[in-house]
Amino acid sequence: FIYNRVLNGIYLESASGELGVLKKLIKESNSWCIEDIDINLEKIYQTLVSSSISQNQKFFRWQTLKRFLQYIKSPYLRKMDMYCMEYDTTRSSCERYIPDDVAHQFDNVMKNEIDIPLHYRTIYWTLRLYPNRITEVLSTNIDCIRHYEGTTYTLTLRVYKTAGSQEGTPKILLIDTAEPLQAFYLDLLLQQQAVAREIFEKYPEM
Repeated sequence: FIYNRVLNGIYLESASGELGVLKKLIKESNSWCIEDIDINLEKIYQTLVSSSISQNQKFFRWQTLKRFLQYIKSPYLRKMDMYCMEYDTTRSSCERYIPDDVAHQFDNVMKNEIDIPLHYRTIYWTLRLYPNRITEVLSTNIDCIRHYEGTTYTLTLRVYKTAGSQEGTPKILLIDTAEPLQAFYLDLLLQQQAVAREIFEKYPEM
């Protein structure tokens, strides 16, 4: 199942997560007989509906089960349409964001607490200033920083398509060190770059 999902362009971590969801469904509903692939859809559905997780998490788990049944060509697949499990589109997008006062507290900690490891601070400020997927930030090339002109530098970040691991056109961003926060961020990047170069020199096989 995981191999099939990866072949269809899904990240390995996401495919493994889907397998974990299936495991939870089996454990929580106690309604799956592996020997003959006998599934009590009604019990699984009721277990999901009565759980305390969000509606969208219920929908995600239900869809994961559906994909698995499609993969094994199960006759139970047709019966899933008898049950209503909808995605919650009424949720306000602002509910997903960290409140400003909390974000400012994080900013203060990540800027002033030098005991926090450099790589954590660099990742935090990259995501804070230039929102990207964490996988794109972690896969940034070591030579991602280039001087452009004057006080301006460029930062190149990788971009991956939403549905899989295919790499898209890199994102080139400007860092203007005339701005104090961006100057601070560039300093973090240069420190992290120096550490990375030292590691590569010590372990060239990486």
